[in-house]
Amino acid sequence: MEKMKPLLCLDSNEARMIGIWGPSGIGKSTIARFLFSQHSHDFQLSVFMENIKRYYPRPCFDEYSAQLQLQKEFLSQIINHEGVSICHLGVAQDRLKDKKLLVVLDDVDHSAKLDALAKVPSWFGPGSRIIVTTQDKKILNAHGINRIYKVYFPHFREALEIFCMNAFCQNSPYDGFQDLACEVTYVAGNLSLGLRVMGSYFKGMHKEWEEELPRLRTRLDGETESILKFSYDALCEEDQALFLHIACFFDDQHIDKVEECLAHNFDGVRGRLRVLDEKSFITFIWGYIKMHDLLARLGREIVRKQSPNEPGRRQFLVDDGDICQVLRNDTIRFRQRVRHLIFTSMASSHDLEVRSSLFAAGYFCEVADDFALVVFGMLHDMVKLPELMPKTRLAAVRVFAKMGCSHAISNRAFKVPIPSASNTQKIFSLIICMKLLLLEGHQTRKIWFHSWFL
Repeated sequence: MEKMKPLLCLDSNEARMIGIWGPSGIGKSTIARFLFSQHSHDFQLSVFMENIKRYYPRPCFDEYSAQLQLQKEFLSQIINHEGVSICHLGVAQDRLKDKKLLVVLDDVDHSAKLDALAKVPSWFGPGSRIIVTTQDKKILNAHGINRIYKVYFPHFREALEIFCMNAFCQNSPYDGFQDLACEVTYVAGNLSLGLRVMGSYFKGMHKEWEEELPRLRTRLDGETESILKFSYDALCEEDQALFLHIACFFDDQHIDKVEECLAHNFDGVRGRLRVLDEKSFITFIWGYIKMHDLLARLGREIVRKQSPNEPGRRQFLVDDGDICQVLRNDTIRFRQRVRHLIFTSMASSHDLEVRSSLFAAGYFCEVADDFALVVFGMLHDMVKLPELMPKTRLAAVRVFAKMGCSHAISNRAFKVPIPSASNTQKIFSLIICMKLLLLEGHQTRKIWFHSWFL
């Protein structure tokens, strides 16, 4: 809260707008509510208008009428009187320009809503403070709000305290619960919303903790999912699709690699990535794309729900159990629907044998340290293999082409460009992301891939 003081600058007599920006569930509303409770008594009028994104849906076919209704609700809350009548959007300015107000506009998701509620600081009297919380920095920029507090994820110790306050009503775990509390905090991903929800969920539990952890490692609880998904639903279809690609495959990858691999799938990949960044779905750190673990799990859950009982009908396959089921038993549906396989948690084998006769115009493969990938097959159309620095811990990765040669491939990403076999055939494109946990002493797991033509 100390960092908010110079932004608020309560000693100044100017009307001022301040933005609080960050991803869904990180604690923006909590910060705004605390500031409101601390300072509302210093103002003539005050209002905390919460969850503005739910006031009218997008798209809105009568924007002006919706704005009038929103401003009417705003004025009704300020003067604590129902039935306020307004006929144009200048009414708020006319009534409030001489009043010192503290206004919190929580969870603003569209510029038109801010236009209706607080278009410029001069709508309000001297000394007024208008605090806007949002996931979308573009909204703040569009209204010239340059005093912005970015909410970062808490450090692990702070996250543990948030969880413990909700689970144990104290800032540390009960005796004997230290390890479990730390693991749940890790699973919650340092997201304030997840920490509060999970803390409340585990409150009063004892032995049930260990039984619930495996499910929580892979699935979101209902409340967290519903809040995060609301923001996902507000994205356009193209941005939703890009979000799912990142959640299932491209998290923690370099932006240049993502742009290269998805150039044929999306128009203007870098621009769309910037949109996801501005809306707090991802962040860029030293050129790498970072997505919060809860958001990644949301994306994977969305894909899973495309066909909960028939994995072969999903766009992506992430769970190794689902992958094996589909490849063994459901190849017809696999041919019709699945576009990508992502091995992220297979905890069984030292070697994975993959047989393939042909892949489409380039496929992407990434394997972890100490993992051996052996690719057999009819790769006679392969035109090149990039030279990559081998990793010393890599067990073996080899591609055996038809002519009998073999190539050692590093354990990082590689791309094998292969020309299309025919102008009339659209060849199945397979993306595999292998980040496998090596367990010594287990048998080699063999999965056979063939070329399928769509």
